[in-house]
Amino acid sequence: MDRGSCVNIACMPSKNEIASARVAHLARHAAQVGTITGPVSVDMATVRHRKREMVDRQMPKHLQIYEASGAEFDHGERAFCGAENT
Repeated sequence: MDRGSCVNIACMPSKNEIASARVAHLARHAAQVGTITGPVSVDMATVRHRKREMVDRQMPKHLQIYEASGAEFDHGERAFCGAENT
């Protein structure tokens, strides 16, 4: 798997999980606006599965856009060695 941070571990997965949390929050506080619900629980396995499916759908799209740009894609790993070096 290609390891772009936004699609794999940063922006998009975080927003996906935050959206799930927001839905749970709204359901738990629905009575404040006149909507009565029962107990609300979060199935984290389903949340993670939903997030993983989103990542799996988005990675090929992002890679295709990148490759279409004509830029060279380096499938390497990096480590920080100092303030100005990788």
